[in-house]
Amino acid sequence: MRDAAVVREILDREHVTGPVATLSPQFLPGRAIDPRFATGPFYFRSTALLDADQERQLRLVSHARMHLLGQPPAIFTGGEGAWSSGDDRIDAALATYAIREGYRAVPVPDTRFTLYVARRASPRSAPHNSP
Repeated sequence: MRDAAVVREILDREHVTGPVATLSPQFLPGRAIDPRFATGPFYFRSTALLDADQERQLRLVSHARMHLLGQPPAIFTGGEGAWSSGDDRIDAALATYAIREGYRAVPVPDTRFTLYVARRASPRSAPHNSP
């Protein structure tokens, strides 16, 4: 329960309002899960059950085609490990993707979790009227 409160506080502080990509949706309190991750780690571990078109139609993402994930507003990792009977290698793959895509890592204090937040686009500078 305490972890849930800390996770919620970090999500609020980081202004995460959109769906969160995670392999451990059970640890996200009151937030929308990216529907492609609704199966948690179960489909993500797959490498050849469906082709890319089938994944897109069924709104799924596999580890094999993580490059098609795009840029969800946030990625949440840390719930898949030996401590939870999970596989920390698939959580590490998601974290590596987040880092490679330029997400900002926000450790969740006193937990195993890390929130990766998409970097906000810089505001465009206003055109000048000067000659």
